[in-house]
Amino acid sequence: MTSIAELTLEGFKDVLMGAIAGVDQNVQRARADPYSFEEAPWINIERGEENSRVAGEAADDNELSVAVEIGVKATQDEVWETKADAIAVQVHRKLFAYTAWPPSVARLRKTGSIALRDEASNTAGKLTLTYVVRFLTAADDLESGPG
Repeated sequence: MTSIAELTLEGFKDVLMGAIAGVDQNVQRARADPYSFEEAPWINIERGEENSRVAGEAADDNELSVAVEIGVKATQDEVWETKADAIAVQVHRKLFAYTAWPPSVARLRKTGSIALRDEASNTAGKLTLTYVVRFLTAADDLESGPG
């Protein structure tokens, strides 16, 4: 038994795994041990807040926040933000081209980003893209859309 929210999070991983130049298979979901910048480039997908509201007698309208963390390490001649941005552009395109979202997913939107330089290095950092996924569920079942 898998909720629509969980299927959506797996969709993020599925679409990005092996599809981003330079990152290849270095894509995780909710990685337990933090990545080091020595492992960069990498992508980690984190589940954020989910908000629901009544959408009728038998349906709920849900919004799930998803963070896509992009870790990079640049050389002294590169700017790490530029390197992360190039990966972010690929991520965004892949997510919006993906067609295998659960059927009740109605909308995907990027809602923000934040760049954080690694405290120990001027050449490494993490760019986090935040997305909101809107989907419908049956009021009494997190696994299915409204009937």
